[in-house]
Amino acid sequence: MARTRFLSRFSDRLNAQEHTFRGIPIHATETIVQAKEVIFVQLRELGPPVPSDEVVMMALRTFLVWSSAQRNDPLSWMETALVCWGLLTPISSLREKTILESPPHFDGLLRLLEAQRDVGNVTPYLWRGLLNAYLAFRFDKNDGASVNWEALRTYLSKTLPTLYLNTQIKPAWLEALHETHRSILDKTPFARYRLEVFADHCPMVASLNEQLDVPETSWFWPGLLLQGIRDLAAGTDRIFKPRIEIVLARLKNHESCHDDGLALILDRYAQCESAEPHEGLKFHAVARWHSPTLGKQRNWERVRPETKRMIQRWLVLEDLKDFFKTLHADDGMNRRRYEFWMQFLDQMSYVHLVLGKHARESYPKLLGNKLGRYSELKGASSTNNAFIMRIGNYFFVEFGEVGKCWCYEESTAKNLIPNTSYVGSISYQDLRAAGYCVLVNNWGQRDGLAHQGDWESRFQQSFAQLGISPDPMSLKELTERYQLQVLDRRKESGAFWVRHDQGVGAVAEYLCNASFIYKNKAEGYYANSRSVRWDK
Repeated sequence: MARTRFLSRFSDRLNAQEHTFRGIPIHATETIVQAKEVIFVQLRELGPPVPSDEVVMMALRTFLVWSSAQRNDPLSWMETALVCWGLLTPISSLREKTILESPPHFDGLLRLLEAQRDVGNVTPYLWRGLLNAYLAFRFDKNDGASVNWEALRTYLSKTLPTLYLNTQIKPAWLEALHETHRSILDKTPFARYRLEVFADHCPMVASLNEQLDVPETSWFWPGLLLQGIRDLAAGTDRIFKPRIEIVLARLKNHESCHDDGLALILDRYAQCESAEPHEGLKFHAVARWHSPTLGKQRNWERVRPETKRMIQRWLVLEDLKDFFKTLHADDGMNRRRYEFWMQFLDQMSYVHLVLGKHARESYPKLLGNKLGRYSELKGASSTNNAFIMRIGNYFFVEFGEVGKCWCYEESTAKNLIPNTSYVGSISYQDLRAAGYCVLVNNWGQRDGLAHQGDWESRFQQSFAQLGISPDPMSLKELTERYQLQVLDRRKESGAFWVRHDQGVGAVAEYLCNASFIYKNKAEGYYANSRSVRWDK
């Protein structure tokens, strides 16, 4: 009986305690779970601590002793990890080279890493040091160490799956690398990002930069930009041309690939169906590489000869217009001189402006784009200027205040031969007597040719004796070179019109020889024949 009462009381107390426990909220357990999740997230987001330079250098010294076989026992895990973080640290005993730049020592590191992997000691901390070195090293600027860099890439790519699988709390960078950005360890690291190079929205590139903290000096950024430029250059003119200014702006922020990228853009533009002068591209190229006609400019060897010639032609065209149309009155004589010299546009390998005081002070914006491409004219009136042109082996000199045209054979015109730039000034007298003048006047004197009467014909006769004749041009090429408006009304039983308001000059002579008739200044020239030869 007593036993029964005891068991009954025990059962009641047990039920009461159970009831009490069930009535207590289990927020404490939930707090623990929540705290665990917070700690987990913090551990994932927490970047690896960067070791101090002193500690890294101590580990590197220990490693060099071991790598040189002066120490038999292997390095500890911590020493190995510190060496990985110091892979790009210059070492005085290696003549300021790094472990990555030293083949024997880098081979020793790979052996050490294999030993650590065999015992399961390859951890995210150790591995992240290697990844940092892989991303930061400029293998493209160090051919001697590119083999080691590729070996490092192979090691990282091979060990990433195992590292990911064996890491319980995976850092955010490891998760992002394994799940999203693993291709950066491939032989084609730009494949997943190339479409975003010139896009307005770049989620993949932004994620890569945020998650892996790719340094600004990494090989990846210039390499990706160059890949984007190559892709752009492989597209059509319609896609390529509108993005040139964007590309040039990007190149300004990437000095290491600036020249290579500019060369790609220039060569591609030269292949366009219509390679009209592009002001932004011209200014950028000359500001970066200087004029292709000033002495030996090595950077211009980066592009094809026809590309270099394209820029030369743009500069010649610009200076011809500026000298005869801007710096001097756009009157009948200067228009005739402009038209005459434009006939030799494709043969001019070099031009140079020599400017008087008035031009230098009155056209700051115009001259701001010509740094290194003009000199000061001394010994002449302030309003006078000179223009030097090279055609074949001859230098021609014209003056703003119309007088004579002078021409000197290259071997005698030492003062006119281009170098890196003309220094200081050139005197008027030096231009008048720069060498042996080869132009003979009507009296048999080597005293230059005057712009009088039908001077164009006399100039061409003298030029022919030097083996110089105008560029061959079709009617289409003529209208494009001189920017003449064309109106073809032949299908409407009308005429073929070329708008040109001059009755004399090189253009007028060409049109008359092509059976065109001059009507008036407003309407220009016309031809009734249906057999007008347009592009031949």
